[in-house]
Amino acid sequence: MDNVDFANSEARPKDARERLLVVAEELFAEKGFEGTSIRDVTGKANCNLASVNYHFGSKEELYCELFRQRLRRMKQSRLVSIETAMAEKPAPTLNGLLSAFSKAFAEPFADLDDSRRFMDLFAREMVDRRLPAGLFVEELAGPTLAALGQALQIVCPGIGETAAKQCIMSLIAQLVHAVHIKAMFEGTATFDSPAFDIPGIIEHIVKFSAAGICACRETGSENA
Repeated sequence: MDNVDFANSEARPKDARERLLVVAEELFAEKGFEGTSIRDVTGKANCNLASVNYHFGSKEELYCELFRQRLRRMKQSRLVSIETAMAEKPAPTLNGLLSAFSKAFAEPFADLDDSRRFMDLFAREMVDRRLPAGLFVEELAGPTLAALGQALQIVCPGIGETAAKQCIMSLIAQLVHAVHIKAMFEGTATFDSPAFDIPGIIEHIVKFSAAGICACRETGSENA
């Protein structure tokens, strides 16, 4: 949802708390935390001035809740993708696991306007830290890394815990780069190139990563 006038929109969320979250994310991404006032948020969300304190307690908590909701949705989607891949019959495979996780990773970024807004918000957070220490790890990175690491050791026998985590970091780095590049080249001739087609990129990343992961197995386990 981009640049929505909630006062005149029939599609606006009926719940005031949800309207505040939608508008706040847009404004924080555009103006930053300091550049966005409570009055800015409540005015655009068509809520009274006290609504931020009523629903969240403060502007700081409103900001944190934006990230909590985003991160929890991402975590749930990624954990489900891992569980689904590991339930495949007759047996889960390395390529199947990587493919399922990669698709779940990229899914929230399919809407370019929405993904650009969140990336802008996240970039501002990297420069001007406002979130509590450990929030990102607790809400997303920790649970996802643990689940994917365990699954990876099952579908690729012989890979150690440390190597599994390093391979996951490599996989995620490729996916993050693919998402950023897609947004960067929007509106250009390059944007329509098959090389920048997300499904095609994911297929390449899966093949590339599967080969690399297998190469990271401990000596003697290649035929396990």
